[in-house]
Amino acid sequence: MAGGGKYAANRKAIEAGRAMADAHPLVRSLPDMRVTWDGAALEQPQGAWLWAEGEICRYWQPSGWPYDPGAVVRPNLRRRAAPEEWAYVFARMRLHLVLGALDPARDRLSDHAAAWVTAERLIGGAGVGRRPADLPPVPEGLPRDEDTLRTALAARGDVPGDVAALSLALPGERFWTSGRVGAIPDALARQRLGDLAKGLRAIRRAWRGACAPPCRARRP
Repeated sequence: MAGGGKYAANRKAIEAGRAMADAHPLVRSLPDMRVTWDGAALEQPQGAWLWAEGEICRYWQPSGWPYDPGAVVRPNLRRRAAPEEWAYVFARMRLHLVLGALDPARDRLSDHAAAWVTAERLIGGAGVGRRPADLPPVPEGLPRDEDTLRTALAARGDVPGDVAALSLALPGERFWTSGRVGAIPDALARQRLGDLAKGLRAIRRAWRGACAPPCRARRP
């Protein structure tokens, strides 16, 4: 079984990180991922985190069951990292799913790079795990709107190094493919954005709950 023997400790950290991410108020509202340990799980470069392939359940119906799994993810079993770092990585990948980054219409490298920036901005203050030390800060001065950012990066003709380093593969490399996914249905896109809004509301409620006693204590 993949992940046994010399990679057993790495797989244990990956599984613990996934569980940590799944328990977070933001993440548990987002589209799920199927994690598998075959193929690319043992074929990625040492510095990569994961490889994902988009999929949509062919039985998906708006607000129906089963819910679309979003993607098949193969974590890099050769990557040695703490569970907290894996939690951050899994959370970010699920943000990519909910934001429609795996849409086959967004397959230019500039599209991928804009998605990396957008997800990093969203997850930065969510408190999911621990951000990996090898990810640089999100560059300042970039457009806040993702569509505008995609256009700007495409017009530039390449991806700046500080943006390229936000990849969860090697710098500047894609770490997902749309796979056999066709155009994402509008109803599914709306449902996913509703899931994101639900997760953001859950974070706000959690923060208010954590803040309530000291905040009340400070009132005159």
